[in-house]
Amino acid sequence: MSDFKNYIGIDTGLEGGIALVDADGKAQWAVDMPTIEVERGGSTKRKYDVMEMARILKGFSPTDTFVTIEETTPRSSYIGGNSYGNWFLGAGFLVWVGMLIWASYRFVTVDPQVWQKTFFKQQKGMSKVNALRVASELFDKALFYERLFQGGPNKGKPKFLDGRVDAFLIAEYGRRKTLGLDPYIKGKE
Repeated sequence: MSDFKNYIGIDTGLEGGIALVDADGKAQWAVDMPTIEVERGGSTKRKYDVMEMARILKGFSPTDTFVTIEETTPRSSYIGGNSYGNWFLGAGFLVWVGMLIWASYRFVTVDPQVWQKTFFKQQKGMSKVNALRVASELFDKALFYERLFQGGPNKGKPKFLDGRVDAFLIAEYGRRKTLGLDPYIKGKE
């Protein structure tokens, strides 16, 4: 049995998210990864908003909150990775880990393939679709969808925020592991 009231999951990518589930596994809250835009070399780049990341952590008590953070995996140039992107992916992960240590949070890191295998069978190119399917079964969809009201072909159609979806599943993975529950979903496809 655990004394934790809150379980936070963090998908550390720039398109990632932060999500909270309670001790009963109910989704409570989610936000997109805090970022800011900066000018670099004549173009605009997104960077982590470290001050906002710290503010989010300050909203919870380290004594009753357990954090599970996704380990970063550098992407090859073949699948859209580059040295700049990989550097920032790693930097974001390390900033989160440093803040968690500094604030005395108890946390674990988890490889993406490990938490994903908990919830669904690995199918090449299907992890986002499978994550959305499982998260939709476990949690209130309103927490990871947004309505688009801009013009264009997607006007008014819901868009799912995969960083939030992953963050909820990472939080639930950490909750199940911490409570000693069977982390695997029965009947996963």
